[in-house]
Amino acid sequence: MSAIADPKQKRERRWPRRVAAPTTRAPVEDDPAQFLDRVTILTDRVMAAFAGLDGVATSHDNGVVVIDLGDKGAFQLAPNTDARTVSLLSPVSGAQTYKWDARAEAWKHVDDGHDVTGLLVRDYLRAGCVGLPAL
Repeated sequence: MSAIADPKQKRERRWPRRVAAPTTRAPVEDDPAQFLDRVTILTDRVMAAFAGLDGVATSHDNGVVVIDLGDKGAFQLAPNTDARTVSLLSPVSGAQTYKWDARAEAWKHVDDGHDVTGLLVRDYLRAGCVGLPAL
């Protein structure tokens, strides 16, 4: 015979315990040498990508890369060691700031997360230049 439950008696509910997933954060790079190594890799890559294009002059001085497009303007890529950021001044979209994203292993915009190399290519083409930087 089945037992009848007493409606006045409260029944204790036990829910399965949920274990929260561990949150992972991108490691913060406090070492200036690591930051400068990453900046050097970026600047070397940008210099190589734009060096073979017609009508484009590149220069590299004190960590700052200038990509001169002649009468169309110039890109300027400059590191900021104190803030661990890279600033890009574009003749098309203006000043932008990028921070290293360890998860994506790329320089990402501090506000919207786009990649610095993607913006360089896009703005180069939007400026009316011919050719495609190999970034």
